[in-house]
Amino acid sequence: MKKKYNFSILIFLLTIGLIYSQEVTFNVDLNGSSYPTSSSHIMRITANPNGEGWNGSFVTLTDDNNDGIYSGTASNVATGELLFQVRQGDPGSTSWGNEILPSGCDTSEFEGANYKTTITGNKTLSFDIGECLTTTTVTTTEVTFNVDLNGTSYPAAGNDIRIGGNIAGTGWSPDLVTLSDANNDGIYSGTISDVASGTLLFRVWQGALGVAGWSSGDWISDITANGCSLSEVLDANYKLEVVSGTSSTISFKLNDCLSAPTLGNISFNIDFNGKSFPSSENHIIRIAANPNLTGWNGNFIPLSDTDDDGIFSGVAYGVEPGEILFQVLEGEPTSTAWGDPISDPVGCDMSSFEGGNYKSNISIGETTNLNFSLDSCLAKKSLSVQTIKPFNAKVYPNPTTDMLNIETSFKLKSIAVYNILGSKVLSNTSGDRNISLGKLKSGIYSVHLSFEKGNSQTIKVIKQ
Repeated sequence: MKKKYNFSILIFLLTIGLIYSQEVTFNVDLNGSSYPTSSSHIMRITANPNGEGWNGSFVTLTDDNNDGIYSGTASNVATGELLFQVRQGDPGSTSWGNEILPSGCDTSEFEGANYKTTITGNKTLSFDIGECLTTTTVTTTEVTFNVDLNGTSYPAAGNDIRIGGNIAGTGWSPDLVTLSDANNDGIYSGTISDVASGTLLFRVWQGALGVAGWSSGDWISDITANGCSLSEVLDANYKLEVVSGTSSTISFKLNDCLSAPTLGNISFNIDFNGKSFPSSENHIIRIAANPNLTGWNGNFIPLSDTDDDGIFSGVAYGVEPGEILFQVLEGEPTSTAWGDPISDPVGCDMSSFEGGNYKSNISIGETTNLNFSLDSCLAKKSLSVQTIKPFNAKVYPNPTTDMLNIETSFKLKSIAVYNILGSKVLSNTSGDRNISLGKLKSGIYSVHLSFEKGNSQTIKVIKQ
């Protein structure tokens, strides 16, 4: 038994030795490049062997014979996939330094912002700095931009127009291509060549003439407010899927979508002057909403009062067109809980209020502006103030654990109870002036009372 045990240990150690016995040699040709940019800088490889974690000093490269080819060998490399980058940095620094990335490489040898190769034994990788590992690359494409600046103030005097972006996840640059208006028609054009396949994120940039880099200017495009399809938008950036071997021409007016818009936006400006909300300086005001009946979002958008004028505002971009139901909430800023509904207008036209919720419509490619005071209607009231008063019913007890009684001098047609999501959970069409909430969970509900004369009233109730 002892011999068998020793033999197993030997096999285990041999296996470990085989997994980590490989050497990988890097020969990186820097001839014709500007690297290293300083005599004090060194070239190194950072790597992640077989998914075991990144090593910022995997191997240092040197040019011992001064031929412009920087070499180094990493020992005891694990079998499997090896991700790595070529970097330049300071020799005594623990910082990784700056990566030097190629473009247009075959996906079998490049992933994200990393070179990729498979280690099965000793391996030598020889390539030019900024080039792919092999001479075979994916057929790259050209992307031509035609940006209509007519009607805008761009470019300002002493500036030019550029496209900045991130090609296939290799990093952001403000200077992918400078656009020109050769025929003075207000349309600025330019072409990027050798674009790698993958996702191209881009925006329009204005910079000082002839001055490259981030400090020369700033973005002038922001398409979040124009209802663009989410397939061509990411945050404030245009998005294009580049297909290898094809050429793309993109023509658009500044801040318009690349194609016809498919979504809308909604702007909230809610006047809280004269109200006691928010009830604590630690609380925030937010909107809970159900756009186009696709489902409720209790954190649809937070509202803020940046200028301290009592009006809380916010804009939700990329909203599904159609009918939107919403409520105003007060809650904790870091909580995922919905918070407490604080909007409860009375007598609103049913075109703008439904089941305890405000109701509006979102149009494709447009921004719906909602400006109202807390608890006031979005549109005209369906009843005059004088008409509403006689129907001002009371409910008791409130809070209640079970039976809810309605006190009114007018004949009831129906009672409907809605939860905080706007879903009807109970109804009574018998004309009774009471309804049992005993089977409902604890929470806040809206009780909608319909009278025989066609009027209605909604009252908030707490079920304990």
